[in-house]
Amino acid sequence: MAGNRSSRALLVVVVVGVAACGAGTEATSDRAHDAMEALDLSPDEATPADDARPDGTDPGADLDSGPAEVQDAAGLDHPDAVPEDTPSPAPGFEAVDLRSVGNVRAMWASLEAGFWAVGDGGLVLRFNGADFVPAPLPPTTNDLFGVSGDGPTVVAVGAAGTVLRWDDGRWTLIPPPSDQDFYGVGVLGPDDFYVCGRGGTLVRYHEGTWEHETTGITYDLFGVHASAAGGVFAVGAFGTLVELRGGHWVQSQIALPTVTLRSIWRSPDGRMFAAGSGGAISVYDGLTWKIQVTNDPSDPPRDLYAIVGFSGDEVLAVGDRGAILKYNGKKWTLMTIAGPYHVDADLRGVAGVLNADGTRTVFAAGLDSRAVRLDDPVWHDQPLGVTGDLNAVTVLEDGSVLAVGDRGLLLVLREGRVATLESGTTSDLRGVSGRVAAGSGGTILRVEADAATAISSPNAEDWNDVWDVAGVTLLAGESGALLRLDASGAQVIPTLLGAPLKSVCVAGGAVFAAGDGGRMFVDEGSGFHPVATGTFSTLWDLRPAVGRAALAVGDHGVILSCGPVSCRRIHEDPTTFLYGLGRVSDGLALAVGWAGAVKWIGDGEQVLTLDPGTSQVFRAAAGVGPDGESYLVGPGGTFFVYRP
Repeated sequence: MAGNRSSRALLVVVVVGVAACGAGTEATSDRAHDAMEALDLSPDEATPADDARPDGTDPGADLDSGPAEVQDAAGLDHPDAVPEDTPSPAPGFEAVDLRSVGNVRAMWASLEAGFWAVGDGGLVLRFNGADFVPAPLPPTTNDLFGVSGDGPTVVAVGAAGTVLRWDDGRWTLIPPPSDQDFYGVGVLGPDDFYVCGRGGTLVRYHEGTWEHETTGITYDLFGVHASAAGGVFAVGAFGTLVELRGGHWVQSQIALPTVTLRSIWRSPDGRMFAAGSGGAISVYDGLTWKIQVTNDPSDPPRDLYAIVGFSGDEVLAVGDRGAILKYNGKKWTLMTIAGPYHVDADLRGVAGVLNADGTRTVFAAGLDSRAVRLDDPVWHDQPLGVTGDLNAVTVLEDGSVLAVGDRGLLLVLREGRVATLESGTTSDLRGVSGRVAAGSGGTILRVEADAATAISSPNAEDWNDVWDVAGVTLLAGESGALLRLDASGAQVIPTLLGAPLKSVCVAGGAVFAAGDGGRMFVDEGSGFHPVATGTFSTLWDLRPAVGRAALAVGDHGVILSCGPVSCRRIHEDPTTFLYGLGRVSDGLALAVGWAGAVKWIGDGEQVLTLDPGTSQVFRAAAGVGPDGESYLVGPGGTFFVYRP
């Protein structure tokens, strides 16, 4: 849906301007402010539409708004289904793969904190119930090698002494005790954790102070386990284990000296498991450490990098070339990865939780953005990054790009990096403009630098579009209601003749709103009246235009140039659907939609077809950058950049 107008290193852009009606940043004229004042009505003056039909469906899925013969010509029952064909972008278009996140180096999970994964370039992902999406942007681009936590606290460590702590919804970069690379971390509490690393480094962070631990080890330590009941243990090169015993560190060799141990895990019953190179696994049975045979027939043996379990009789170890081993208390067996694409993934981390209903949720991830999930007894591919639908996009005043989507997704491109913001909701977000996002069930958010805060809504309206310009905020709803937000709070504008609204904007000094059945309304300051559009096609998006007041796009490829009385049709294509409008520059716009449709609308209202080189659906567009960048978003994490 277009209603909005609005990895690792991705792209660096500085962007200004208006995307479409809901994402505008253009100054509102005095006449527009007069029109806003005319909309100053209290909530009890709103009258629900008799034929209100909030449907929650994808844009364009309902083709009842157009003539039957036009629908038949379109021949599309579900115009927002994502096509399979996705060829390379044509010149001028760049596909940004939000699922190419880079290398994952470690994972950790708990019921309270959820699933986390860290990796190269400051990569931090977390599971939102559907996707492993980028976490709020951490204050580092250093490689991260280890992650662990306690309760809601998460600690990640990495190259050059990097130590990050996530607590209370924000990151803290803790000054390190050295510039050595840190490989592992074991967390006892928010202010109490152990870190191990290069050259035998082993340090404790306790109540704001670093304490160097004297172990006598001068070679690398890679994994550390710390628990209040179970003590502190670290493993590393040459099959080495060091244990904190009676205030002193005791060294043992628990594997062959040719083995590098990478990970250690302790069961609640006291049994411990360590895994490392060459498929080595050592098990502590409460008395002694013993080397165990894994029954992995691979030649050469596959290195193991991470180990975790639910009990001493249910342990998992993962490693190179798709190695996943399971221990049942008696023996290790090789598990099957059904894939289909990540059968030979080089896995570096594994994490699991025991859910309240007794089921288990388990993921493993590693190099090259590859991950798998356990669907007992086999593993299947698990995409990383954003795979959910993106519904709207805007450009913020600081030059960052904000896209919103399903399940409360707030995705930010800032200084060439991708991150999410805390939205505090799982509602689908359908529109965004300026610093306001809105969506289903009455969800309205004000987006700040690091998170979003909820704004009270007078009802459970499904908001489809937002216009947030010059201190005036308007929202268009599925029941036909408009909502105005200002300093005095939310006020409902009366339902406009019962037409579900898809878009709203201020253009030419007036407020325009449009939606189902080709219905459009305008208020020049004395109340709303209908605009003759000459179409029954649903109008999905509006934006200000030079000359006549507004452009509108909709089903069956309709592009309209509209004034306060009537519209003139400048384009129509019964075989396509247009969902979004984005500003390219003054007088120029992009219309985007079904199956990769992109139309260039010139200042003389000429319409040219552009080839983005994809059949993906675009729901919204926004821009402009110093080189004319525009941003196109859609279902399945579709994200394109267009540079004329």
